[in-house]
Amino acid sequence: MFKTNEEIIVIQAKATAPIPTEVVFWSHDKGTAKMLFQLQKDYVNQTLSEGTIVPICLDFVGGRHIYHAVIEDAVNGIVSIVLEDNILGYQGRVDGSIYIELPDSRSLDTAGRFTFDIKRSPIDLNTPELDDYYWQGFNEIMNQYHQTIAGIETESERLLNELQARILTLEEKLDNVELRARFKTAWSWSVEGTDRFTTVYPNENLVVGGWELGGLAWNTGKVTPLTDRIRTVNFIKVEEGDELVFSLNEEATDLNVVEYGSNYQYVGTEIESTRPRYSYQVRENVVYLRFVKQRNTDPSSKLKVEQGDTPTIYTTPPSNDPINAYPTYKGISIVDSDNPADYSWQAEDNTIAKKATLDSHTENISNPHKVTKTQVGLGNVDNYSTATQAEAEAGAATNKFMTPVLVFKAIAKWVQGKFVSTTGNETVLGTKNFQDGLQVGGNPAGLVNDACWCEDFAVNNLAAGIVNPDIQRFSTSNAEAFSMIGKTITVKKAGVYLITLGVNYTGLSGWLTFGVSRADGTSLVKRSLLESANSGSNSLTYVRSFEGNDQLTIEFNSGTAGTTMQKINLAIVKLA
Repeated sequence: MFKTNEEIIVIQAKATAPIPTEVVFWSHDKGTAKMLFQLQKDYVNQTLSEGTIVPICLDFVGGRHIYHAVIEDAVNGIVSIVLEDNILGYQGRVDGSIYIELPDSRSLDTAGRFTFDIKRSPIDLNTPELDDYYWQGFNEIMNQYHQTIAGIETESERLLNELQARILTLEEKLDNVELRARFKTAWSWSVEGTDRFTTVYPNENLVVGGWELGGLAWNTGKVTPLTDRIRTVNFIKVEEGDELVFSLNEEATDLNVVEYGSNYQYVGTEIESTRPRYSYQVRENVVYLRFVKQRNTDPSSKLKVEQGDTPTIYTTPPSNDPINAYPTYKGISIVDSDNPADYSWQAEDNTIAKKATLDSHTENISNPHKVTKTQVGLGNVDNYSTATQAEAEAGAATNKFMTPVLVFKAIAKWVQGKFVSTTGNETVLGTKNFQDGLQVGGNPAGLVNDACWCEDFAVNNLAAGIVNPDIQRFSTSNAEAFSMIGKTITVKKAGVYLITLGVNYTGLSGWLTFGVSRADGTSLVKRSLLESANSGSNSLTYVRSFEGNDQLTIEFNSGTAGTTMQKINLAIVKLA
């Protein structure tokens, strides 16, 4: 249960009068006096990022109390404080002010001011009032204290003496320390602030991959097997104009700087023996650097290369040890102090630094984890080179890899002379059995040897009713064996011939007779179609001996006027 008051605090540069909250808390409101504040900027609720601290300072006559507000709603910027019991011993007006400490070490005064009152509850009238001094009992050290306590009743002497003793202790502790208005920050790797305490945020160690035993030639930049020095394992990418500073065990040290261009070509060397080289500025045309530390044979030395002109506390290269590359805790103090106990510590949000480290690590192609081929299973992969074209065409090697283009060329070479191509002149030897037929120029393959082919040609002995088609085509593979003049085909050579006649017709409603006859009208072979379909096709085959120079023609007869011979096919092939 709380007695709660809520106020809106506007973050702005303009100074405004304190908000008179008209709130009165009583001395008996122990643990229940709560104040809520809604932070706004430009009339919009101010979101508070992770790691943000909101100090609230309460000033009153004789003392000051600084709270770290509880963030009730980070999205809407709502924070709160609950008054401690000992402040309720005060009576009178309290002036409050609100501040914001951002995670990146920036801070601001919201310009938000407010007032409220504390009064004595009737039930507490016999409780002594602490109206000259107030002691802050949180983790933080008080930034201001009152030096004189007067008007204390005799029965309060014991309390006065105790407070005076504590003040004397603080005076010795804070001697020669300048109190400042804003909060001071420090960083560490432990929640107590004792592990590598520093008040300067450390720069990133640019050495990728650490150090190894060996040197780099001063005139070529090439690796040398020297054992009296150490060198950086990998190249460090830089930009023209970058300023770098070198340190060993957090003290300035000298290094050889070996410079390389965009293609890792050697550019030059800055040698430490010429003059102490504690810092270096990247020159024109230099893209990569490597470093050599002479007279040092310990690769684990705390050598650091960082941007800037002043060395900071040693940190590991992020690619080697990201946990120790950036502080994990941040401390806040109201005094400028080198004592970790003077700070209030909380976990540091290193999201941006960690992302930069991750990006740097994933882009590192120089094997920062020292992965071996055994670990990734390369031992299960044949270690072959790629075949040459001659090796691919020979097809004999068993220890070569093939690319798609080599496979194509090897196949082309292998089939050469083994198959009939679609272009060019070729001789095909041996017996070949073509079960589904063979064509030459679209004609049956039989025309190749002393044969002719007639298609859609006009004929003699055309009976009434047959529409006479014009000659469309006559084809022969041997002009000495066949000839065609007009409508007559001459079989020049004596021998046994196979005659095949096929017809396609339309417009038939009665009968149709078709056949092959001599030029004098003597029928050699014919076929009659009775009650056939209106349109269709039919054929006949005939084997006959000819004596040579026999003249043949085709005869048709139909009982239906207007019967049309759509297509007439005649093939004559010499068998013997």
